[in-house]
Amino acid sequence: MTSLFNRLWQFIRKPTRYVGRDLEGNKFYEYPSRTEDPRRTRRVVKYVNKEILNVGRGGFKIPVQWTAWLAHTRPHPPTLEELQRDRFRLEKLMINVKTIQEREQAEREAGLLIPETNPQIQEADQESTAQSTPATSPLSK
Repeated sequence: MTSLFNRLWQFIRKPTRYVGRDLEGNKFYEYPSRTEDPRRTRRVVKYVNKEILNVGRGGFKIPVQWTAWLAHTRPHPPTLEELQRDRFRLEKLMINVKTIQEREQAEREAGLLIPETNPQIQEADQESTAQSTPATSPLSK
């Protein structure tokens, strides 16, 4: 019975608090700590759409800023402005990637694209080839 009273008292003293939401509408909450360390609160996400839980099969992923907050890596939750800036940055990046891919595909079709060669990789390949071929020793003659 003491445990029930302690839980009730802690719930009244330190209630669950709404922390924020992401751009998709998922809500993030912080619950009081269940351990002796009051800094280690329990952080959870309440998904708007239950189909989102199918993450392993290419479903929705929560933003990295919220993931860091949930894992206690980040002390403060992200703001909506920060999430919007990051989304804009990713959209711009994807447009640039698509442009580069289209340009490379056009160059490949025109036969203009020369395969890239990295001198450091070539040197490493030559060194590994030299090490794998046995050296002739004067004793073997």
